[in-house]
Amino acid sequence: MSAVATGASWVCCFRTLQVGPVSLVAPIDKLSIVLVIAFAILFLGERPSLR
Repeated sequence: MSAVATGASWVCCFRTLQVGPVSLVAPIDKLSIVLVIAFAILFLGERPSLR
C-alpha cells in the first residue's frame, strides 16, 4: 500500500506541475512533511526531537 500511495503522490505532483506554477505547487508538496509530523505526534504519541 505504501508503494501505491507513493506512486499516486508522484503522479499527482507531476500533474499539478503541468497545470500550475512551481511557486504554488512546491510549498503544498512540502507541507506533507509537516502533516506527517503532526499525525505522528497526535495519533501515535511520538515525541519530536532534533535527532
